Formats: sequence, C-alpha cells, structure tokens
Amino acid sequence: MPCCLLLIVIGSYAFGYKPPTANPPFDNLPAPINAGLDPQTKSGNLTIDGLLKIGRYTSAPTGSTGALYYDTTENAFKGYKAAAWADLGGTASVSSVFGRTGAIVATTGDYTKAMVGLGSVDDTADSVKNVKYATTAGSAPKGSLSCTTVACNWGSYANGILCSCPSGYLLTGGGRLGKISGETGALLTSAPEGNAWRCYNPYHTSGTCYARCCKVS
Repeated sequence: MPCCLLLIVIGSYAFGYKPPTANPPFDNLPAPINAGLDPQTKSGNLTIDGLLKIGRYTSAPTGSTGALYYDTTENAFKGYKAAAWADLGGTASVSSVFGRTGAIVATTGDYTKAMVGLGSVDDTADSVKNVKYATTAGSAPKGSLSCTTVACNWGSYANGILCSCPSGYLLTGGGRLGKISGETGALLTSAPEGNAWRCYNPYHTSGTCYARCCKVS
C-alpha cells in the first residue's frame, strides 16, 4: 500500500509540472537533437567525431541555400546554391566503359573518327588515292607518271640556250654533257630557269643541253 501511494504522488508531480517561462538557468534547456521526424535547428557549432550520413534521394528534393543531399541515381553529393542543386566537386565513379569492366584499355573500334573531332578526315590509304588531284579520293582515275628528256643543241650563243619542257610537263632536272676542252672552273654552266634548263658555254662552241620533264596523266 505505501508503494502505491508513492507512485500516485510522483505521478501527480510529473503531470502537474509546467515548464518555466524564463530563460535558463530558470527555464528549460534547449531541446536536444533527437531521432524524431520534426525539423530541428542548432544555432551553435556542431562537431561530429564519427561518420556523417546525410539524406539520400533518387532525385533532387526541394532545396534551400546550404542544403546537402546524396543523389543515389547519379552517385554524387549535391549542394544547393544560387537557386539550384550542383555537384560537390569530383565526379562519380565509372562502373563500365564500352560494356567492359575492370582495368579497361581502349581497343580498335571503341572510338570513331567523329567522336574525336576528325569526322571530315579522309582516311583512304595513300596507295589508292588519286595523285592527280588533292581532293576527294576517286574524283579522277589514278594518275600515271610519264617522263621525257628534251635535248637542245646550241652553237655560238654567249647566253647559252634554254631547253624548255613541253606543254603539260614539269621540269624535274637537267644538265649538259661534261666540260668542253679548254674549260676550267666553270661551275655554273647549267642551271634551272622556270620550267626549263639553261646551259652556258663560255667558249661559245656547240654543245648539248638536256631537260628532264615529267607529267601525271
């Protein structure tokens, strides 16, 4: 019986208590952070010596400046700033590349030339490209190289003779026969000149000048 009376008295005090209306030390201490569902605010600093696990969402929730959450769809931490959610630095890890996992090494076929900014490059082998035109391969038949040697004889010409390539040909070389009897030290007795080869004879005697000319057809 005495025990029952004691419980009744304690219960009366507990249910009859009313919180004070003054600030501490006369009032109650601020409510502690707890596991309840109601929003809670802490004005001072908060130090956590263990792990901190923040809210996890599959898509962005309603945000407010300074809010944080973890996006389980993008596998990335998000922070709310400038009226929008943004990644908190770093990038999400890649689980696979080209359908492969593990230590991945790029192989032939992983990338196209368009993927690396070379979509307009003509990768036709040089051996089958048209050598007549430096344009799209196949715009003209493959060219064939043909060459000819033009021989020019001269007599007593103080300025030598100009041995020119035929129309459509390009000069590729030229010269004259060896030194003429009595000639000494004449090192510049033949030289290219435009699309022709000029030969000189300081002794004004006859000789033969040659021009090597080629064309692609």
